[in-house]
Amino acid sequence: MSVNITTKHFHLRDNEEPIYLKKIMKLERYFQQNVDIQAKLSVVVKNQLHKAEITLFADGTVIRAEESGDEMLACVEQAIRKIEKQIARNKTRIAKKLHQNNLFAENMDFDFRFDEEPEAVSIVRTKRFALKPMDAEEASLQMGLLGHNFYVYRNDENGQVNVVYRRRDGTVGLIEPDTEE
Repeated sequence: MSVNITTKHFHLRDNEEPIYLKKIMKLERYFQQNVDIQAKLSVVVKNQLHKAEITLFADGTVIRAEESGDEMLACVEQAIRKIEKQIARNKTRIAKKLHQNNLFAENMDFDFRFDEEPEAVSIVRTKRFALKPMDAEEASLQMGLLGHNFYVYRNDENGQVNVVYRRRDGTVGLIEPDTEE
């Protein structure tokens, strides 16, 4: 297991880093193969709010949790609990996916800022990523593990780009391109 801790707008003291590593390494017990974990710890300068983002990469499966609060260690612990809940909730699906040894597909995260006029959209960040072939169920699992409202993937049956998304009622929808013109 490799753990990469990065900080922004604050520094970990030498005696603090082992404490954070020990907490994060608890996630190792859920996986038999190598797992990479990225922990981004930051302080929002404007309101001095602590933020912990933990992303776990395990053989193509990506699990992510984010937590904010007044104390960094508490944020890390809460983010770890969120990941553990996601693992428990999706245990069978994750085990099946990890067994298939698929390649890694990066997640996507778009931030949109709306100007005064509703029609005007300013794209503030662009992400590029490899579209991994998978079925809608696997894409739905990835979306849930990342905590996103949608997930773009390549359909493994027909090679087309599809999108799964979380509907307001909590169910999952699928967007497929219309190939008939």
